[in-house]
Amino acid sequence: MGQGTARRAQSPAPQAIARVRDRDYLRWEPFVELRCGHLRLQADLELCREELEMDANQVYAAYRDRGLASQRALAGLLNGLRSVEGPKTVILISEGLATERPWETQDLAAAPPRPR
Repeated sequence: MGQGTARRAQSPAPQAIARVRDRDYLRWEPFVELRCGHLRLQADLELCREELEMDANQVYAAYRDRGLASQRALAGLLNGLRSVEGPKTVILISEGLATERPWETQDLAAAPPRPR
């Protein structure tokens, strides 16, 4: 069952990931301009930018932590199923699985069986 919490973040996850993890300013700057571009005083603009950056750090940390918790839970489930004889079917319904390295998610189910 989902464990998400409602939080009113200013930064959507894709922009937070672009800023914090990827250092992708080509994706981050248009978002900042959209949110802060109406401000005319330099001090207000800098404050807005700082708030967005702090928010992006929080959004990214929550994204990463939820992803790691989900991966641990799935790994535990799959490891637990190894002891059950016979074929198994696991259906995962998800909005997405947050990962630091998306290509590693495939390895979750492909881990070699433990010797008995």
